[in-house]
Amino acid sequence: SLLDVQNNSVNALYVRGDGNVGIGTTAPGRKLHLKDGQIKFQNTGSGSWAGLDFSMGNGTYDGYMGMLDSDGKFFIDVDSNGNDFVILQNGNVGIGTDAPSAPLEIAGATSATDTGITIKNGSATRLRLFHDDNAGASYLTTYDGVGAAQALNIKSGNGLYMSGGGGSTHVTVNTSGNVGIGTTSPDFQLDIEN
Repeated sequence: SLLDVQNNSVNALYVRGDGNVGIGTTAPGRKLHLKDGQIKFQNTGSGSWAGLDFSMGNGTYDGYMGMLDSDGKFFIDVDSNGNDFVILQNGNVGIGTDAPSAPLEIAGATSATDTGITIKNGSATRLRLFHDDNAGASYLTTYDGVGAAQALNIKSGNGLYMSGGGGSTHVTVNTSGNVGIGTTSPDFQLDIEN
């Protein structure tokens, strides 16, 4: 070893010839290997942050994670585009938002082409939840195991619309509370057509 600092026969700091540093171990497996301990980041400066700064290549990719001094917010920021993931001191978690107002808030989907929340099995989409600002509607769509065919599609906007495979509307609840089966314009509390 280049440096071997011992405390009561335990290697407190060990530097191998290849440059790997071990704290609490004489066999560091990485550039820095900490055994049986924790790392503490502390920044006493005002308006700053403490954490990790990642950089790949020649600065092509970067990322940060840590805690902000200004509000104690834990954050992950990929590609210096603002905080992508945050946890507030009250426990609220935000994805795509820097100020989540609920226990879990996900932001970002603004059109049918955006994914909103997507649950997949392998590469196959099984469930999507998103809001389309252009259509003024929110969607909850499930997919069967065959492909992209919709097993159930629930659309809220000017009423509630439910459809099965093929995309045609099977059940409608309009803004008056009328329920239509086989019609998208129910005239009665329950309107069943063909």
